[in-house]
Amino acid sequence: MKLLLIRHGQSENNAIEHHGDYGQRRQPDPPLTALGRQRAQHLAASFPRRADLSRLYTSLMTQAVQTAAPLARALRVPLHGLAQAYARPTSMAG
Repeated sequence: MKLLLIRHGQSENNAIEHHGDYGQRRQPDPPLTALGRQRAQHLAASFPRRADLSRLYTSLMTQAVQTAAPLARALRVPLHGLAQAYARPTSMAG
């Protein structure tokens, strides 16, 4: 078995500048930014079609699903969401 880990594309939280009210501006389940969506599409377009993949697994976090979905479509493999990999924070302020 081969395992390939791919980090999600840039999310809205990743794009927040770290100063002052950073904690209050973070979202508990942020979507990808336009750049993150563009990079997810680029990953899907550039991934080798001969890759020996039969399934893709993803966290249920929005940013992870939005990153994995274009790749799953391009490779024509099922995308499986893993509830165990999704830990929604109860509070983002700290």
